[in-house]
Amino acid sequence: MRESMHYGDTSFHDTGIYSTMRDEFTKFAKSGSLPDPLAGIPSWEKFLQNSLLAKSGCRVRETKLGQSPQAREQSFLKRLSSTAKITLEKSAISTQAHRLQRQTLDLIQLRRRLFPNDSPAWQSIEVFLAAAHLHQSLDILLSDVESLLKMHNRLDNLFTATDELLTDLAAGKDVEFVRVQTLVQTVINAAADSTINQQHWLSICSSIADYELNKTAAVRRLPLANALQSSYLCAKLVRKENSQAKVEPLIAAALLKDTAFWHPKLSDLLSRQGHHSEWSAALMGNIKRYGPGFVRIIRQHHECLDGTGIPFGVNASALHQEDRILGLITRWTELFQHQLKTRNSMLNTDQWTENIKVCDEPLELEVNQKRWDAQWFNCLRQVLEIRNQSAEEIADPVTSGRNLNGWKVPQPKFMKHRFPILGSQSTLAEQVKTSSD
Repeated sequence: MRESMHYGDTSFHDTGIYSTMRDEFTKFAKSGSLPDPLAGIPSWEKFLQNSLLAKSGCRVRETKLGQSPQAREQSFLKRLSSTAKITLEKSAISTQAHRLQRQTLDLIQLRRRLFPNDSPAWQSIEVFLAAAHLHQSLDILLSDVESLLKMHNRLDNLFTATDELLTDLAAGKDVEFVRVQTLVQTVINAAADSTINQQHWLSICSSIADYELNKTAAVRRLPLANALQSSYLCAKLVRKENSQAKVEPLIAAALLKDTAFWHPKLSDLLSRQGHHSEWSAALMGNIKRYGPGFVRIIRQHHECLDGTGIPFGVNASALHQEDRILGLITRWTELFQHQLKTRNSMLNTDQWTENIKVCDEPLELEVNQKRWDAQWFNCLRQVLEIRNQSAEEIADPVTSGRNLNGWKVPQPKFMKHRFPILGSQSTLAEQVKTSSD
């Protein structure tokens, strides 16, 4: 009995031992370990060289040159060329995009070096299977570049629209409600879109703020990134929990909570008594369609459940569900932005897990100190795909040789300086006066 396999339109002759061939290549794949698209070139070289050694007895019967693996690489090179110049001009994503493009080109060059187009090695089925995996990886790499470009364009448009809206609101202009509503709905739709990469959304926001907002005042750059990060996470959080929170007022508050930083006389405002959340709330007084709770959410987005927040130090009984959500998200985005600033590349996917962990640990400590709502913190962890550690996974102090009685999680020193809400109640009044946050 004869069977046939196809790679594109390339046919292979099988002498009735298809299962043997599959088992042989499975052994080869395990020994050579199928490399990830971004694996080092030495790993890929070992993988391709091993394909020369794995013999199943199957040979290529016929090759249609128009559909050969070599011809397929031309389409990858065209895609690579079309995105290379565009990504170079996008500073926020250029580093990561270049990494993906460089890997694509290196893999094509590696294939051509090990398996030249006229090499007799192409008669082996293993070579075709290895090339198929390589081409699949090329497609993944280039698709990631294209996804970065789409996300950048989407966020760049939102940055512009949000900046213009905040500028008009801070100047006291009569702003049509539809402008606010359109931005809010755009963020809600983005949070519901399963094709949007959450990591890219959060990271590119900070990256654009650091690398591309050259014409924007420095004091507005991080608040602008925070507006898109916090509104997106709030929308994800409410959608995940399916709660009774007022969604549109919450998202609008997350977008506009730092409007005071756009005021023409910002330095004069912050030098007087008050806090940017108070000034922002006052500037939002003309937006009445969301009701009085909208202004309250903005005014209290730095408040904590234990009364150590700013500017008023209100306690838990005065904080509504929306206040608690936005306060938690604002705190997380502050930690996240600070963590990204410690990185050489904000979009390095290899560091995403570590970035999330570094943000999660101090926030968990603060939740245990009753500063933030534990229910919403657990929901945020689900949104960020952070798995809670079960009781079985926690080492017993006796068996681990550590006595944890009285042990406290160390608190990074930078937090007290950067975030006044971590200060003690006794020093709160002084911090409110001196803080420019």
